[in-house]
Amino acid sequence: MQADLCSCLRVAASLSPYLFYVDELWSSTFTVATLEASVHLINTYVRNFCCEGIVLPWSLTLYFVRGLLSLCSQRSQSLNSAVLNQGFGKSPLIVVSLIMHYPVVEGALGRELCSSHGSSSEHFVIFNRLRSVYMWATELLGQTLSLEPPCPEPWISGAAIFAVCASAGH
Repeated sequence: MQADLCSCLRVAASLSPYLFYVDELWSSTFTVATLEASVHLINTYVRNFCCEGIVLPWSLTLYFVRGLLSLCSQRSQSLNSAVLNQGFGKSPLIVVSLIMHYPVVEGALGRELCSSHGSSSEHFVIFNRLRSVYMWATELLGQTLSLEPPCPEPWISGAAIFAVCASAGH
């Protein structure tokens, strides 16, 4: 099964990230149920077979995040909130992988986020929050900041500390 899943993900990753989250390419309606099925696939199968240690490879992380962002760029504001809450809120694997690979992913997505979605969009708010928690962890380990994290979810703050420690070789 592991070989089949890896083969399937290799084929999927060669296609547009948008296609990973939808049933039909030209469908004018998108349902949260198709996103839930995709997130379930990531949480259940990708987590078990395609992780490098505890996170997804940066290329697969970037692929999944680009897919979520492409869903939001074509939808209404209320559906965007559902996509972001479902995609980022229900898949800690995507969030932890995003934090672990934050410098690479931010470099790859930085211009896309600012130019295509604007700085007031929910996408920018999520990435700005992840940037602030990553910078907080960096400053915390450099002992130049108080212990109060900028993020209310302790697991995100913990992932950021781990990411900074791993990147520094601790």
